[in-house]
Amino acid sequence: METPPRCAVCGALLLAGRCLACDTRRWSQVIHREVVLLTALIVITTSTFFLTRRVATDHETLRRQEASAWFRTATDSTGTEAKIAGLRRAVTKDPRSREYRLALAQALIAGDHDDEARRTLAALWEAQPDDAETNLLLARVEARGPHPEAARRYFQSALADLWRADQAGPRRRVRLEFIDYLLARQDRGRALSELLALAGNLPPEPALLSRVGRLLLEAGDPRRALTEFERAVTLDPDNRDARSAAGEAAFESGDYRRAARYLDGVGDDARLADMRTVAKLVIAGDPLAPRLSTAERRKRLSSALNEGRQHLDACIAAAPIPAREALTSLRSEAVMFASAIAASGRDTSDDAERGMQMVLRLEQAGGCEVPSSPLDRALVLIAHEHGAEES
Repeated sequence: METPPRCAVCGALLLAGRCLACDTRRWSQVIHREVVLLTALIVITTSTFFLTRRVATDHETLRRQEASAWFRTATDSTGTEAKIAGLRRAVTKDPRSREYRLALAQALIAGDHDDEARRTLAALWEAQPDDAETNLLLARVEARGPHPEAARRYFQSALADLWRADQAGPRRRVRLEFIDYLLARQDRGRALSELLALAGNLPPEPALLSRVGRLLLEAGDPRRALTEFERAVTLDPDNRDARSAAGEAAFESGDYRRAARYLDGVGDDARLADMRTVAKLVIAGDPLAPRLSTAERRKRLSSALNEGRQHLDACIAAAPIPAREALTSLRSEAVMFASAIAASGRDTSDDAERGMQMVLRLEQAGGCEVPSSPLDRALVLIAHEHGAEES
């Protein structure tokens, strides 16, 4: 019987002339070599990846460090342009830093680079439109431009963004800045609306109350201004500025007794001293004041008419000849009116009211260039207080 053929290498039986054991061993060697190569490639690729990432991280860290250095340098700079240059470098090195871009926008506004500031802030606003600081800076930029509606919109957005209870202080400061802007544009109606919103919840701080009172005066609401000044005086009775401001507000609102009381002791301020003098003259010379005797009422009315005629006489003397005829005619009318009042012997408020209407005509005669004395101004205020109107 013939012996089966065997592999000359390993001695295993041959199958169709091939040694399965040798073939398996060779394939195992090939696969092992490929696995080793693949593993090496994975190790190399992984190492390269981590090395590249480390290099990128180190580069990014270095850029941030450089940006931080430029930011500190810019912050320490005293010149606006030097600050801007440093902040530009900081933003270039770290463009994702919101802090650096906001600081750059503030510096650009300070340096009157409004167009660049507007572009910088627009990018920040697109990324975060409800950020109060961005809206406030945009409001400041637009406040200097030709678009007041845009400025108002950004101010209002900044106020809306500062809504939390712990942001009451910053919100108050933004509203005060907004009010200053509105008053600078003579927009008293909107300024007064913002002031009323502000005055409803003010902390007991005399300086702040006085500031709000000043703004209310400027906005044309002396009565509410007086309320804020009086709160300041209550908190700080020795505050001369608050007392004099309260006197001014009382004077503007027609409360002359309170004005005289607050304006006593205002020092050398000529304007306030003149206001106090006029207030006291109003109190002493009003023929329509309550609880006056007949004699006192007639005395005050006669004194007011005499002062009005004296003022008109000065006007006639100083007026050019063509204007004297009308002024002289008014004087004759006033003399006849005073005579009629004196002859009537009555003590009625109607006579006093008509008398103060005549005084107003004498004090504000057309074409008169003679300066009014404190008493003249007091008589005009008395006449207006009781409804007299210029004819």
